[in-house]
Amino acid sequence: MNVLERIQKLGKEKGISVGFLEEKLGIGRGTIYKWNKSAPNTENLVKVADYFNVSIDYLLGRDHSLNEEDEKDIAKIMDKMKKQLANETDWVFDGEAMNPATIELLLQDIEQQERIVKALNKNYIPKKRR
Repeated sequence: MNVLERIQKLGKEKGISVGFLEEKLGIGRGTIYKWNKSAPNTENLVKVADYFNVSIDYLLGRDHSLNEEDEKDIAKIMDKMKKQLANETDWVFDGEAMNPATIELLLQDIEQQERIVKALNKNYIPKKRR
């Protein structure tokens, strides 16, 4: 999906046309359609992103947020981890037993780290070997 297609999709969700958007934002008529073949200027791209309350990265197709499959993967990992840890009887940190609330916070933190790693991996481009 290119910039124009993303803007058309966002417009459709809000019930507005590209032409209306151009007029509303003071962008020249037909300018956004030209983005199908050429790069938009930064000022106009910012106007569109602000209007739709999305990031410029999203409009440019550089959004690396997690999708439904990623969420399922994380849920599986966390479920497996919780089952394994349920078999442990004593959770100890710094010589003291951890209470259930602390254990839950720890698991939430681990889940957040899983999300970060997944998002970073989406942005990872391996270097070519020589």
